[in-house]
Amino acid sequence: MMTARPRTRAAIVLGLLWLLAVGAACSEECTRSSQCGACQQCVRGSCSAIPGCGTDADGGADADDGAADADADVEPDTDGTTEDGIGPDGDADGDDDGSGADGDADDGGGDDGADVPVAVCPNGLCEEGESCETCTLDCGACPPRCGDGSCQPDYESCWDCAEDCPTCPPVCGNGECEAGETFEGCAADCAPPVDCGDGTCNPVTESCTSCWPDCGDCPSSCPNGLVEGTEECDDGNTVAGDGCEPGCTFTCHLGDPCDDTNPCTENFCDSSSHLCGARAGTDGVPCGTGDICTGFGTCLSGSCYSSTALDCNDDEPCTVDTCEVPEGCIHTERPEGSSCVDPFYCITGETCRRGLDLILRCRGDLGTSPCNDGNICTTDICDEDADSCSYETPIFREVECGGTTGGNTMGRPNEYRNLVCPDGTHTAGGADAIHQVTLASPGTLTVTFNAADTEPGATVYLLSDACLMSSCLARSTTSATATVAAGTYYIVVDTSAGGGPYDFNVSCP
Repeated sequence: MMTARPRTRAAIVLGLLWLLAVGAACSEECTRSSQCGACQQCVRGSCSAIPGCGTDADGGADADDGAADADADVEPDTDGTTEDGIGPDGDADGDDDGSGADGDADDGGGDDGADVPVAVCPNGLCEEGESCETCTLDCGACPPRCGDGSCQPDYESCWDCAEDCPTCPPVCGNGECEAGETFEGCAADCAPPVDCGDGTCNPVTESCTSCWPDCGDCPSSCPNGLVEGTEECDDGNTVAGDGCEPGCTFTCHLGDPCDDTNPCTENFCDSSSHLCGARAGTDGVPCGTGDICTGFGTCLSGSCYSSTALDCNDDEPCTVDTCEVPEGCIHTERPEGSSCVDPFYCITGETCRRGLDLILRCRGDLGTSPCNDGNICTTDICDEDADSCSYETPIFREVECGGTTGGNTMGRPNEYRNLVCPDGTHTAGGADAIHQVTLASPGTLTVTFNAADTEPGATVYLLSDACLMSSCLARSTTSATATVAAGTYYIVVDTSAGGGPYDFNVSCP
């Protein structure tokens, strides 16, 4: 144990008073390190010891600590002093005359007679005359000083050294409305602006964040994925019809009249997706724009099905077929004489005509068959089923001598014309019928019309060759006669263009 150096009583008393002051200061709150004792600093309002400051080289406490030990044993020393350096006479060094042990005055020359050791740096002891500035090896590094322009986070803070450390950040809830805090950000500390709510937005003291009643809601950044201000939604995209529109409003709201234009569905707005939906409506409900002409529509399982449109075709070429609402089918006659096409192949020259029944129909002329090749020496055959023509060698109707023969030329062609007879050339432009008669002996051949059964104006021609118009032997409107040799001869009956009945007798040699 080191023996304390002799000190004067005054020095000891001063040391004790200093220690008491230091202890009192450390028990109190501080705002600056200068308010704390030696080897202490102010950290967050409390005095804390500076590590490594005030210890000797071997880690023991400095002389001050020993002087402040109130319960140290007091024992006589060999020089007549106690262990704490107080002599029998009450002096700090035990001398009555104020001189040292050798009878001389103390080296320090002080008026209190204390021994002041000569500081030696470094000797492992932080002695009087040494400091952290003059002997770092004995006294340790100096603690940072507030105001040196450097904020040391281990020793300084915004609380005890605002000169070096930045301003403390605001703390919401500490009862102070600090810089950086607003009413909306920290209502516990900051009150709303005095004039908020007066209906006028003061640009100096109010904004959309501090006083929305006066300045209105802050504009939103739509779309940014955050629902702000008056936005109903914000999905972060500009796709329309996905439940959240580009303007950050819902595509539809519960109760909105969604309409998919389908009369057979019931539409609704889904409250979760905010999209319009549809479900099948009631079956059997009329739908569509159908009518008696186009067919009526009916709903079935959410779809509209239409009936077949009304067919007004009467298959009559001489009528115009239409459908009117609400009457239905209307058939309007075409003008008489209008060209038309009937369904028969073997009849041509069709026009709209009235028959005996007075009904307007498409009627053709048999004499204008598509198979007429204009050759009287061929038999023209029209096949209605095959819609085709064929031509064969003609076989004429045979009549007997002394007999009576009759018929009708209606529908027959006009094949024999411009016949050259003994009395001249005759047009013969009506419908024709031809017969043949065979004579066994030469003599007189006579053909006579029965007037009662023959169309007025009919003409009979006697020919020696059925294919030669210049082979006419005789002609008459009543009776034709010619002297002939044995052989075959031809009887041609020419009536009006429309045809008509005829009847005649044949007299042979």
